[in-house]
Amino acid sequence: MEHSDKAFSSLPQGMRHHLHQPHAHLMEETAQQRKWPAMYEVVLLNDDATPIEFVVLLLETIFHKNEQEAVDITLQTHTEGHGSCGLYTRDVAETKMIGVIDMARVNHFPLKCIMHRN
Repeated sequence: MEHSDKAFSSLPQGMRHHLHQPHAHLMEETAQQRKWPAMYEVVLLNDDATPIEFVVLLLETIFHKNEQEAVDITLQTHTEGHGSCGLYTRDVAETKMIGVIDMARVNHFPLKCIMHRN
């Protein structure tokens, strides 16, 4: 160990830094270039025909909400005209939105769902 310490200390200061972190400059550049994906909000739109029980079931099934979360979102949708189901990456949001539309259509309900960039 002592021998390698002597060899290390005889190196110029700049080389010592690179021996400790040989790719430090690459990691800094990568961290600066990293961008988080855009997030999209999935929103249910209220209507007068879709039963509350169906909306709760839909939220539990497609969005994996627990019963209380599903009831809260359903009541928000009913009272405010729209309810936020959550924020997701574009592909996930699109898949969930299509799932809502398909589930509503199969059950003959007019429930609408939209997504928008947050």
